[in-house]
Amino acid sequence: MAVLFNHIQKRPQSQLFAMENAEQLILDAISQAYDVPKLSFLKEPEKGISTKNIIASATDGRAYFIKRHKKAEADKIESAEKAAIFVSENSDIPVVLPLKNNSGKFHQTINNQIYSVFPNIPDSGYRPKSSLESIPLAHRLGETLGKIHLASQKNSIPKSIAPVPSWTIKSPEESLLEFKEMKEFIDKKASLDDYDKKALMFIETKTSILKKEIFVEKSKQPLVVCHGDYHKANLLFDDKGEIAGVCDWDVSGTGNPYTDFIRSLKMCVIRRDYNNLKDKKEEIKAFTSGYANSCGFGLNIVEIEYALENWIEKLLISVWPITDHYYLGHTKTDSSLETELNKLFFLRDKKTEILKLIEECL
Repeated sequence: MAVLFNHIQKRPQSQLFAMENAEQLILDAISQAYDVPKLSFLKEPEKGISTKNIIASATDGRAYFIKRHKKAEADKIESAEKAAIFVSENSDIPVVLPLKNNSGKFHQTINNQIYSVFPNIPDSGYRPKSSLESIPLAHRLGETLGKIHLASQKNSIPKSIAPVPSWTIKSPEESLLEFKEMKEFIDKKASLDDYDKKALMFIETKTSILKKEIFVEKSKQPLVVCHGDYHKANLLFDDKGEIAGVCDWDVSGTGNPYTDFIRSLKMCVIRRDYNNLKDKKEEIKAFTSGYANSCGFGLNIVEIEYALENWIEKLLISVWPITDHYYLGHTKTDSSLETELNKLFFLRDKKTEILKLIEECL
């Protein structure tokens, strides 16, 4: 919705009016479906890379976060909702759940597009000022993730909760075919811009590794309800750095807890500070101990290694983010082209060092 404002200077006034009117019609439909006062566009969210979400204000002064789902796949959305509800009902985690509409559902379909409405919970924007704050924060982050996984240790997981969709590993043959089709798509362009050239390099780099890579099938791993995208941008903090809300459960579902752990450790602690891994030891130790103390099972370094290798394989076969650019027209993920490759090489080349640091913390 808010993407309509991206090219405001390039569109005729009449077209802008029509686009803004269409957005208001959607807000009016949401107001009616959720029985809230008339909504008006307020601003785009500060967090996240999507330009499809907005914050809207109601005439009674309340504000709402309105999420426009990227794909209208109701079954996946409903499964993710059930995963969030499961954790909310079986833990003390402050899960941010969508509001129910007048029909008792957690999402609303308008013009074949699915929306979810949330109360707009303020985020303090808390950032640690020193290592004295970073280390206890890392412990809280690990502890909260562990409590999410603990919910599945004490309660049966509903069969209606599907696996985390983005963790599925395709075969190398499937991926090579997908990369080939994407290359052919780009090659058909009359002229190549800078992004096209980078995308072709991205494809060539991954396909050359894929052709040499040997994928080893691992044994079946344990399943718990996982967040799937646990990092600071999907958390709300109060002014003291306490976690006030865990949001964005869009890709949540059943999965290997070690996969959720290793991905979250990287995104919450290591982040993109690849050249100073050893300096992160105390934060890694704090995150790991926080997780181990609350997850309900003893951590196994062999399982962590499997999860790390699984993530490397997933990064290797993934065509994202170039699919966003060419198929969906989302350019806000363009900067992820280089960072995805950097992440792949970091995890692959530093795998032994990462595992050693974690093992020292167990």
